[in-house]
Amino acid sequence: MSLLISTWIKFFFLFAPFFVLSMFLALTRGETPASRRAVANKAIIAALAISLVLMFFGSPLFAVL
Repeated sequence: MSLLISTWIKFFFLFAPFFVLSMFLALTRGETPASRRAVANKAIIAALAISLVLMFFGSPLFAVL
């Protein structure tokens, strides 16, 4: 059972970037290149902010939860 869960988690993180890329392309299909760039930059900034918060405050945050 542990092997099944471990394998599933690895596949999830392996395929997640491809899913995100396909969703981005589908959702911004009719947009201009400048608009696509703006959306991509906002997503990168949001992901960076979440990553930094989890890096610095993740352990105490998950200890509370």
